[in-house]
Amino acid sequence: YQRTSTGPPPAPADWQMWFAALGSYNYNPWIIHLAYQLLSNSTDVADLMHRNPFPDKPPRFIRAVKYRYHYTKFGTKSRDWWTRDSQEEYFPPLASTNRL
Repeated sequence: YQRTSTGPPPAPADWQMWFAALGSYNYNPWIIHLAYQLLSNSTDVADLMHRNPFPDKPPRFIRAVKYRYHYTKFGTKSRDWWTRDSQEEYFPPLASTNRL
C-alpha cells in the first residue's frame, strides 16, 4: 500500500508559528503542546527545529514573545539585515509542572 498525496506537504514548524502569532495561542493549542514537548525534551519535537535549542537538557521554563521585524536601512554600517522590537508576550512562561 502506498499513500498518495492529496495536497502540498505540511508547512515547517517555523512557518506554522508565524501564522499562529497572527492570532491568540488560545486558538492555536498545538503551540502550547509544542512548548510542553520541548519542556519534556521530546526528540521528535526537537527534530522539527533547524537545530535543537536545548541540546544538553530541557529548559525549566518556556515563554513566547512576539517581535516586529524591520529591514535595516541601506547604507548603515550594521551587517545585520534586520532589527526587531519586542511587541508583546504571546504566551506566559510555562513549566512542565503547569496544568493545562
